[in-house]
Amino acid sequence: MNLNIVSENIRNLIVFGCSFTAAPKDQGWGEFLSKHLSIDCFINLAFPGAGNYYIANCLIDYLTQCTFDPAQTLVIANWSGPTRKDILISRETHKLLKSSSTIYMQGNYYAFSGGYNGLWLESKLMQQLFANFYKYQSENQQYTETLHNMLRTRLFLEQNQYQYLFTSYTPFWHDDVFYAQESLSEPGEFTTAIPLVKQVRDAQWYDRSIHTVAEELDDFEEDHFHPGVLAHQQYAKELFAFLVK
Repeated sequence: MNLNIVSENIRNLIVFGCSFTAAPKDQGWGEFLSKHLSIDCFINLAFPGAGNYYIANCLIDYLTQCTFDPAQTLVIANWSGPTRKDILISRETHKLLKSSSTIYMQGNYYAFSGGYNGLWLESKLMQQLFANFYKYQSENQQYTETLHNMLRTRLFLEQNQYQYLFTSYTPFWHDDVFYAQESLSEPGEFTTAIPLVKQVRDAQWYDRSIHTVAEELDDFEEDHFHPGVLAHQQYAKELFAFLVK
């Protein structure tokens, strides 16, 4: 992707993702990138623990309702883990859960599992919501769902002529294989020889993940999982160089 010709016209930056994008206030890669691009309006709609169903829905719902000119808007989706489940819930369920893993966004209430070992395990009500998903879905099916979410997002952005970029919180692509977790039992099924995978791969990607940058710099928060400020700063520099090369 080359924004060199239109970079002066990009006035808005909107980012979507999980905690790797939400980050501490004013200390995330999105904030740092907005400064590199001299953006007028920066919006961060990422949420900790979010999965890819939420990211796709939130992106499409927000851009459908907003009044930004697509020609002046750069959208970046930092995709989350395929095993993270998000479901739409009622307002009443949201009140009952009283959990940090629920959110009201763009007219909808969501509950997030956060992955196999996420916060859903800490609440009986959350367990009732998510236990059957993990019982009856294989990881391959969860990967397929993520690919569908990515593809419908790509089609929406291109149809509406947005400048956009796909990234991921951890490495997703290994040559021509979509392989986001080492535990996936049959990664060979998700190669670009499969039409769905190829459609997703042909979107505009920056393959390096912020987690990779954090590992290289040995810069993590106290939990030794989330990237630190230096990693966010470096990732923003890399994205900027990629966008305007």
